[in-house]
Amino acid sequence: MSNQFNTQTQTPPQQPQWVPPVQPPKKKRTGLKILLASMAALFVTVVACTAAVAGGGSTDTATEFPSVAVEQTEKPAADKPTADPTEKAEKPAAREATRGEQNALRSAESYLETSAFSKKGLAAQLKFEEYSKSEIAYAMKNVEADWNAEAVESAESYLETTSFSKSELLAQLKFEGFTDAQAEQAVKAVY
Repeated sequence: MSNQFNTQTQTPPQQPQWVPPVQPPKKKRTGLKILLASMAALFVTVVACTAAVAGGGSTDTATEFPSVAVEQTEKPAADKPTADPTEKAEKPAAREATRGEQNALRSAESYLETSAFSKKGLAAQLKFEEYSKSEIAYAMKNVEADWNAEAVESAESYLETTSFSKSELLAQLKFEGFTDAQAEQAVKAVY
């Protein structure tokens, strides 16, 4: 008997047809993107701060960025010359910011939009990006930030991703460069 099939009694074998796999619709993961961007910014900040501390570099913004950390206090009234009321006070012309100062300010604003930073941490991040001291000082003087709110935001971010006791959270916020008062009010706000 031959291997040929009888067309009247048997049907030819069916070839399986290829069907493309069904792909589920892609989901938007904006929350995940924000979380990852925040964690990346936080990681860069921790690395920059750690490198500054380990490398013997000063993380004291008062000495490194004098116009950032120290506000000029007015001289006592005895040291001020008395002004003649008939004279018009001339204000020095405001100089235009350099391109580097503008870029440093934009970077600072961008960082604050994506993650919480202390004033000290933000200055360290700009230094890590190799902005000059004068560019960093300009950015820190002109960036609009509520550092207390930044501390609360940072504390909330830490608690969303990691378990911290009150004392550990306080220590972490201080490590990030928040002042004692900012760190303490943030811990009170989130606990």
